[in-house]
Amino acid sequence: MQKLLIKTDDNMKRSTRLALWCIFTVFLAASTNAQISPRKEFLVNITTTYDQHDPVVAADSFGNFVCAITNGSRDKSIRARILDTSSTSSGSSFQVNVTGTDNQRDPAIAMAASGNYVIAWNSKNQDGDGSGIYLRLFPKIGASSSEIRANTSTTSNQSLPAVAMNGSGSFVVVWTDDVRDFSQSGVYGQRFDDTAGKVGTEIAINYN
Repeated sequence: MQKLLIKTDDNMKRSTRLALWCIFTVFLAASTNAQISPRKEFLVNITTTYDQHDPVVAADSFGNFVCAITNGSRDKSIRARILDTSSTSSGSSFQVNVTGTDNQRDPAIAMAASGNYVIAWNSKNQDGDGSGIYLRLFPKIGASSSEIRANTSTTSNQSLPAVAMNGSGSFVVVWTDDVRDFSQSGVYGQRFDDTAGKVGTEIAINYN
């Protein structure tokens, strides 16, 4: 079993900037469950200007993993970085969101055993009325998807996304909707196939 721990640390750098760290701990699969010593902390974010925060992480069945963060203190963006089982980066960090107007924040990530992964986030003033939920799918082989809006209803704010992906690469995104169920906020979701095509319509998760 493999465990990943990520954290923000405001004591590692001078000023109020935050550093994102990732600790990669490996446990033996043997019946003894003997523990291998955790690997040393290392800095995940390459850009250190302003703040890096809201870290999320997901891993495939081989132990490769992807970390995504909110980057910046004013015009925020979503950035991600891919690392292998030895915590070695397979490339530089990259910007996930295509649209850069206003703020993109609160990333959520899920990864299939095969290595396909999806990142969702909250984007302000992009869907025409408050904030909305957007996502991109990143296949292990082939080009990543375009930026896709998850929410169909755009009235007021959709925020705080969460995402889960099954073994075949299909996934579901859920979020908080401020006014959709006419009783303060509610939770809604949308299913997607393994190509990021919508399956069915937007559904209400909560019934009370």
